[in-house]
Amino acid sequence: MPENPLYTPVAAAQQPIFDDKGVHVGYTVAFTMQKGDVAHTESVDVVVGAEEAARLAADLSEFTSWNKSQVDAHDLIAKANTALDNF
Repeated sequence: MPENPLYTPVAAAQQPIFDDKGVHVGYTVAFTMQKGDVAHTESVDVVVGAEEAARLAADLSEFTSWNKSQVDAHDLIAKANTALDNF
């Protein structure tokens, strides 16, 4: 079960990943939280291939759902919680 944020979630850019030919093939999935003045971001590069990347880029609803599933699958919230626990 995915972990809930213990601190304040803030916007994190989901940067596209391009291959060596300049083709969009995935995203850097990121999750950022803030505790007081300290912000921490956890991220992972997820390569899905050109067709899937194009599909996700064309549909914000699909991208949002996929992005949330990747945050959960890679435990980014739990990792960010743990990092901020130390501040």
